[in-house]
Amino acid sequence: MATLVRFRIDDPQNVLDTFGAGALARIERDTTSAMSGASEATTVAVVAGTTEYEYKDTSGVAGTHWYRLRYSKATPSVAADYSGYGPVFQAGAPGGEVLSLEVAKTYIADTDTTDDAWLVYGVGAINRAFIRAVGVDIGSSPDTTRTYDACDAVRDGRRLWVPGGIRSFTTVEVSTDGTTWTDVTAYVRVGPSAQARPAGEPGSYVEWLPYVAGSVASFASYAYVRITGAAFATFGWDAYPPDAVQCCAAALQRLYADRSGRGQYPTETDVAKYLNPATTSYFHDMYFPMVH
Repeated sequence: MATLVRFRIDDPQNVLDTFGAGALARIERDTTSAMSGASEATTVAVVAGTTEYEYKDTSGVAGTHWYRLRYSKATPSVAADYSGYGPVFQAGAPGGEVLSLEVAKTYIADTDTTDDAWLVYGVGAINRAFIRAVGVDIGSSPDTTRTYDACDAVRDGRRLWVPGGIRSFTTVEVSTDGTTWTDVTAYVRVGPSAQARPAGEPGSYVEWLPYVAGSVASFASYAYVRITGAAFATFGWDAYPPDAVQCCAAALQRLYADRSGRGQYPTETDVAKYLNPATTSYFHDMYFPMVH
């Protein structure tokens, strides 16, 4: 299992001024929110001008482990070299969280907490509408194994689309009964090729190499395809792409403007209409193309 720990440092320069060059954010993990048995999971270097950080904890379990962090000098030796602890939080894959509350507040220039209670619902509704419009969550996934129906493969059974995207894999196996599996890792690849897609964009499918042992191979002879890889490094995008976040942020701004213009009471429930259809269609067609 694994979990994705994301945290924000609002004023990294202040941390660097306080603890010096090489200052660290120290992440601790425990199985209870009391953190009575907490141990350090890792340290992350604080970088001037960088406010968003993430750590892929391969030993953590989303929904089970709790985290907290504090800052320190690069090589602490006495208590004064450490800061106090921040609040305890749980981490995990931010499934469906294309737009975060923090980004939303920045986008609409909201600097206080007056509207936070409403914004939580607005952000959630927009995120959900985006996922529905695309047809799948494209965010980085903690999944290490997924099984697909081989009958969904196209192009004479040689290409299997992976909704949400695929960046890499460690093994690909096929089976006729879901019990006995045959490893075909050496004979398949992620497509399109890296040079055929924008930098940072995952592949959309796995496909057989053109020729295997002199003949064209296919998933058609099997019932299932099982793909295995590392958590947060196999399925989905490494991070939600900027145009997806921008699409959701702009939609929230339009929803927010409508709310403000109608006496502070939200009257619109079909938030999908605020999304840019060109953006949602782009991502939908990437994984559910009309022509295979």
